[in-house]
Amino acid sequence: LTVLWRDQAGRPLGFVGRPPLSDEEREPLKLRKYHYAKGLEKSQGFSGLSFTQATRGGGSVLVVEGVLDALFLNVRGAEPKAVSIGGTTPSDAQVAALARVGTREVLLALDQDGPGQDATLRLVQKLRRETDLRPLVVSWPADFKDPDELVRAAGIVALQEAMEKAEAWPRWLARHLVSQHDSKTDRGLELALAEACKVYGQVSDPLEQRQYREALAEATGLPLEELEPR
Repeated sequence: LTVLWRDQAGRPLGFVGRPPLSDEEREPLKLRKYHYAKGLEKSQGFSGLSFTQATRGGGSVLVVEGVLDALFLNVRGAEPKAVSIGGTTPSDAQVAALARVGTREVLLALDQDGPGQDATLRLVQKLRRETDLRPLVVSWPADFKDPDELVRAAGIVALQEAMEKAEAWPRWLARHLVSQHDSKTDRGLELALAEACKVYGQVSDPLEQRQYREALAEATGLPLEELEPR
């Protein structure tokens, strides 16, 4: 399967190919999952749609990992439209391009496995630097790894419902940081609070500060009055 990779204006940058085989069929043949055209710089664009097509009319875009995921979700009628970052390493150029074409709301629907959540964290950190972009994180039941699986099992309506419930990045980030430690132990709680407070010091917007504090209290089980001195 061959997919065109475009820059932010929709101009072709190159092609990405993927064998139409399951991992169980592909691995014994020693075929790579993806093949990229010589000279293709993935970091300069997305696949799925051009940025201008994806954000036209609403300023929102759905960001996913997989090349085929973005195409599949768009064919099934996802709104807002989906684009793929082509893996788990979002580039500064991709983030800057989102801002340049008038994107305002960025719905992050990356895989819910470890690499996907790490990629979500990196994207949140990058998007925070762009003051015009508002990142929200989409989650779904743990039984599903990615939005493609969710839509195949439960239909596009399930994804639309998940997007309606997308979390503001401060809430997701506070919960994510706490989840990286065993907060039921004294040491784990101290490590989680130290990391969470360091990030909180970089949050300047009053609404985002409140969202972060509320989520941190919920994730740790500590009342706000005990967290405030930290």
